[in-house]
Amino acid sequence: MIKSFIFLFFFALFFNLFFFLLLFDWVIMEIIKISDEKLTDEDMYKIQKVLSSGGVIIYPTDTVYGLGVDIFNEIAIKNLFKLKGRNFNKAISVLFSDIENISHYAYLDEKKIEILNNYLPGPFTFILEKKVSVSKLLAGNTNKLGIRIPNNKTAIEIAKIMPITTTSANISSKEVKSNPLEIANELNGKIDLIIDGGILTSNNSSTVVDLTHKPVKILRQGIGNFEL
Repeated sequence: MIKSFIFLFFFALFFNLFFFLLLFDWVIMEIIKISDEKLTDEDMYKIQKVLSSGGVIIYPTDTVYGLGVDIFNEIAIKNLFKLKGRNFNKAISVLFSDIENISHYAYLDEKKIEILNNYLPGPFTFILEKKVSVSKLLAGNTNKLGIRIPNNKTAIEIAKIMPITTTSANISSKEVKSNPLEIANELNGKIDLIIDGGILTSNNSSTVVDLTHKPVKILRQGIGNFEL
């Protein structure tokens, strides 16, 4: 009798918890804890699996934590906009592992390549003219694309899997938190995977530089120092 009561109690508790998670649209988040910015092969497999299925990840950069989805999955991109409460007319930048990879998605010339080589990896977002293969959702209804190669080994390793979005991990217009677990809580748990690199020391944004503008123009001064 007592065993039956205990069983029913825990069954009811589990059922109510499961219903609560469904009601508030929470997902069961997985956390990859890293040190020294290193990812294992198993970590890389988990990240690829989440991104390929349209999931959202939180990952560290050289500025703040970022939110990443597959840039070729328009449903995932739209979900990202909704998650942040971001206006669809605003662009979202893309994370790359190297400059050669950027050339597949944006137009480069010798001068632009020279600038990128001088400042990347680093805390900069460079605006380039996008190629047609890039979703208009990422361009904010323009022909431009923001690109990032952070000075962070974890972020670069993730970008080797596939190019992903790189946008601050927060609700739009709110301050970005430095603790990834607090970020996930702020986003109502609607995160599929957290790459936890610990509490970041920086809470400043990248410096945004428009290379399509002549002369080159700084659109936002952030943590990086760009010399015009």
